[in-house]
Amino acid sequence: MKKINKSEGPASARTLENLKEIEPRLKIGVLVLNTGHGLYIGGINYGIESDLPHARAILNAMDGQSTCAQISQNSGAGLDDVLEIVRALDNAGLVDTVRTSIRVQRFHSPNPNRSTHKNDDSNDGGFQQLQSKLAPELSASTWISGVRDGGVNVIAQRRNWEVSIFGEGRIATLLYGILLASGISETLLIPAKNSTAISAESLTSGFLRQSDIGLNLKVRSSELAGELSLFPANSSDAREKFAISIGQPQADQQQEWMSSGTPHLVIEPAECASLFIGPLVIPGITPCLRCVRLIRHEREILWDEIELNRLTHAPSEVPVSVAHYVAGLITLELLSYIDREKSQLLGACLTIDFHNLATTDRTLYTRHLACGCNWGQEKSPR
Repeated sequence: MKKINKSEGPASARTLENLKEIEPRLKIGVLVLNTGHGLYIGGINYGIESDLPHARAILNAMDGQSTCAQISQNSGAGLDDVLEIVRALDNAGLVDTVRTSIRVQRFHSPNPNRSTHKNDDSNDGGFQQLQSKLAPELSASTWISGVRDGGVNVIAQRRNWEVSIFGEGRIATLLYGILLASGISETLLIPAKNSTAISAESLTSGFLRQSDIGLNLKVRSSELAGELSLFPANSSDAREKFAISIGQPQADQQQEWMSSGTPHLVIEPAECASLFIGPLVIPGITPCLRCVRLIRHEREILWDEIELNRLTHAPSEVPVSVAHYVAGLITLELLSYIDREKSQLLGACLTIDFHNLATTDRTLYTRHLACGCNWGQEKSPR
């Protein structure tokens, strides 16, 4: 049994305890290919190779419900061979070994003619729809390093977050819908003015329709939240908060996020077919927005004039294609932070060139010595 690396794969490298009792199953998307002298088990970038005579029979018997001892009986392979291949697959991050359930609050009719057996959801349309919507999310979360339950717990934990989007426009509305559909059930869209109405510019092949033009943006988005959300509303009040600002936030709003320790991210207005995103600020730990402003003031001669010009000119809307790209990119970075406490935007900003997306520029920043966020004692990460 050997591991083949084309690039670095999920590193788990744990010693399994009581291997005979676990119920392994291959992760979603794992390939099983004949190599002429054995089997290749893995993905495009990495995997393992096995020359065990019963390897395919062992893999076919790994259904997530049979223990290693049962797999040995069902496949006709020796238990030692089963344990060897399961250990190699687990160390390579190619197998799930844990069952996790997602609990949701759902309606149960008291009418026995409309109720299903508590363990039988085969005829429950809502359950089937939830499964269908979950499958694509799980196909990605299961590949996070160290995940062994198919990614179920990762997705479930997203319900413990509340994300507030401050601002309006195409990116804001698309981001709102994508976050809800990704499992952030408590996503709030907070326009600059409560009276902000939906305009023709807001229609971007997203969830808003022609008939919504003129309606109150905040009210209409709230009405559609149930249709967009991956999960039913979660009644839990124990949530971690995150803020996203479309455009520079007000000074008092920024100070509130810093004092409350709320992670936040800014998407600056589009200028000259480019967009500046970041950094993702963890108060007391990573560079804040003022740190970036001070550093840009030192690096760029005309920075003060640029900021003054922004205050006196209304921001322009971005093309539909750019809005979708940016909203998707920000969602992926936010989910990376929520799921793994990692993000390419921690201490960094992206400059998106609308005509050269493949060469997006990423600039690193440090905490500025003259910024007040650098004077106090650092906080511990969450």
